[in-house]
Amino acid sequence: MPSELVLDTDRLDQHLLRDTAVVRKLLETADVTAHDVVADLGAGTGVITQALASQPAARAPTRIHAVEIDPKFRPYLAALAHRFARVDVLWGDILDIRLDDVTKVVANPPFRLTEHLPRWLRRLDRLTSATLVMGRSFGRAAVARPGAAHYNRVSLNVQSRYVVTMVATIAPNGFHPPTRTPACLLHLVPRRPRPGLETAVDDAFSRRGGIRVKDLLRQLRNDSAALGSLPRRHEVVAAVRASPTTRRIHQRRLQELRSADLSLFMAELLHADAANQPDATNQSATNQADAG
Repeated sequence: MPSELVLDTDRLDQHLLRDTAVVRKLLETADVTAHDVVADLGAGTGVITQALASQPAARAPTRIHAVEIDPKFRPYLAALAHRFARVDVLWGDILDIRLDDVTKVVANPPFRLTEHLPRWLRRLDRLTSATLVMGRSFGRAAVARPGAAHYNRVSLNVQSRYVVTMVATIAPNGFHPPTRTPACLLHLVPRRPRPGLETAVDDAFSRRGGIRVKDLLRQLRNDSAALGSLPRRHEVVAAVRASPTTRRIHQRRLQELRSADLSLFMAELLHADAANQPDATNQSATNQADAG
């Protein structure tokens, strides 16, 4: 890590990885093959990009998009692009760049983008996984179970879209400059898209409209775009209606619910949907490495 490099921790929230063990764990978890196209978001000096490009032929991706917004990193990334034909550098804001060919994301993105990334990743139609360094508070929420202390809106929004695993925690001194709090390594696998259900989740949790719980369930039961076939819609809605939480709140409007009740209700809806999917590979989010 160049000692003379001054990073923008205020505006861009830059903290570069200096722990080589974490970089190795990133690659091990991502399980990249020669058939993958990988994006390194917030590539910085290119530590992750170089590690990817230096893999043996069977593990080196066919293409690596190193995405960066800060021109101070131009010499480092230009050198990598010159050295490795599979590396190309894309300059600009991550959220504004299209990466239609990407199959995997392996990155230490700026922490300022943490809450935007799960939604942004949904644009990548070919994405099979994202292995990311994120803030530990976000990571705890991303894997929290309904009713747990860390369960919140982040939990609901992330778990509705991904199967999430917390792989490891990262100490502040694993970065240059050190972070204020520990970070974590998360692995996200996209769930099968459920556009109608995701819209219902977003509407309920973000806008908290005046609709009653029982009426939302009736709409979902009648909306084939959200939950699939009619028999399946009946199964999912029946499972949610039978829960103690729903029985207690079914007459109330969403905007009247406490956050805890709304979280539990929507989590039960999402879990019932996952449990009744024909493709049984979708599982609930799990935490394989307790952050403590």
